[in-house]
Amino acid sequence: MNPDDPAGHDDGATHRPTADVGRPAEDWVAAHDDLTAYALGELEAADARRVEDYLAWSDAGRAEVRAIGAALVAVVEAVPQRAPSPVVWGRVEAAVAEERRKESAATAGRRRHTPASAAGRARRRWARPASGWLAAACLALLSVTAGVGGLLGVRSASAETAARERRVSEALSAPDMQRVVLYGAAEPGGPETALGSVVLRGDRALFVMTEGAGRGRAYQAWGHRSLDWEPGGDDRLTSLGTSTSSVLDVPITSFAALYLSREPSRGSDQPTVPLARVSLIDPIADRPLTIVQPTSGAAASGSMIVRGLVDTSVASVTYRLNEEGAIDVAVVGGRFTFTIPGLSAGEHALVVTATLRTGGAVEERIRLVAP
Repeated sequence: MNPDDPAGHDDGATHRPTADVGRPAEDWVAAHDDLTAYALGELEAADARRVEDYLAWSDAGRAEVRAIGAALVAVVEAVPQRAPSPVVWGRVEAAVAEERRKESAATAGRRRHTPASAAGRARRRWARPASGWLAAACLALLSVTAGVGGLLGVRSASAETAARERRVSEALSAPDMQRVVLYGAAEPGGPETALGSVVLRGDRALFVMTEGAGRGRAYQAWGHRSLDWEPGGDDRLTSLGTSTSSVLDVPITSFAALYLSREPSRGSDQPTVPLARVSLIDPIADRPLTIVQPTSGAAASGSMIVRGLVDTSVASVTYRLNEEGAIDVAVVGGRFTFTIPGLSAGEHALVVTATLRTGGAVEERIRLVAP
């Protein structure tokens, strides 16, 4: 019995299998140390299989994976459901760019000096693609006990890793993300319930499910350019990625909707068990500028999120509020999102302008009402 475990679980060392399992004891220690990475879907295939072998007999390991998953869900549910101000988002972008630069430098160093030590093997297991920074940022929040009110203490692999995770967690703890709750039937024909959340930011989405996909199964995300896809039809979805864990980080550029399904662990050509849909934008319009959100006359309390889309004829987008100076808006994959902060009580005039590549411009005018 582990005296430090108030729940009374035996620790991984107590249940470690003997040599008849066919693996050295140090492999099981490494498997237990990789549980957080496994829960986030961050391990390579061979290491994930090793962890799954460990979980097949370790009650403590399974309990820890469940605890990590529950903590991650709580972290994601704490993400504000509004977009950041330009100042806050600038800090987030700078922090993420710095983490990517350091990760690239570390990867280059490992290629020149292949590590043979246990620490080196751990670094290889934890190597993350740059596109997975959303999951890494959530891991950072989980790894710093004080950062989420003591939600879960997960030990860092090293002091350097802990420092990096603290920097990212500080950026992520600002009001910098948008979260959408996923509703759907966990099983075909079952009742609709909350299955988890998806965190949206720019051209990426992070799915965080309340439960794992199940043994031999995986979650698979899909993209579509309209909102009218129905299972069993001739229209085909674009696969964005799979995950056997409860976390899935995918690109969402140029899609109007995301779909999530449960599939065999290797994934499927098209969805077989659709679970949920996330609307990103209205169906793609055949005009240069379309404001998706808000509609004219919309009520805004303190701030307002504005979403829209443009076609390939548009060179740039700006907005003006109440005839003030124009502010540039970033466009990614034909979509843009920005937040107007600090709206005072009363009516406000918003003008969004799309400058065309051939010269000239088109405008959309929206009336906002702040109580």
